Amino acid sequence: MVNPVPIRIEVPVCAFRPYESREYQDTFPIPPPSTVYGMLLSFLGIRREDKAKHRGVEMALALPDEPGRTARSRVFRKLRRGSDLETTRPDYQDLLLDLKLWIWLRPGLDSSVPPLSTLIPAAISDTKMIGQRSGGLSLGESS
Repeated sequence: MVNPVPIRIEVPVCAFRPYESREYQDTFPIPPPSTVYGMLLSFLGIRREDKAKHRGVEMALALPDEPGRTARSRVFRKLRRGSDLETTRPDYQDLLLDLKLWIWLRPGLDSSVPPLSTLIPAAISDTKMIGQRSGGLSLGESS
């Protein structure tokens, strides 16, 4: 059995909006696994078309504190809902501040060679292993 690889992530401002959120945009207290998977692939510079190569990686997520203990902030935004200026209305969004997250990875059914659980630690220690990527790395909403 392969030992899981621990990774600690710190995010100063983030939001993980539930699909059904509309005018009031609340947030999950912890990112969904699919969001973390996407962030890890983005970190490595793996294109969206190639994401299936790493399907099957086993991932465990944990917060060092209880969910809900992370600082929250509510922001007020005025969003335009159409092309004319008369269709603006206020929206509120919850944000998580100073999120700390532990991720453990192990190969599982990950059929790629080498597996994601090997690529991430190698890229952290040697940034030359990171592929072509652009923009900042974000976890959750990036706006």
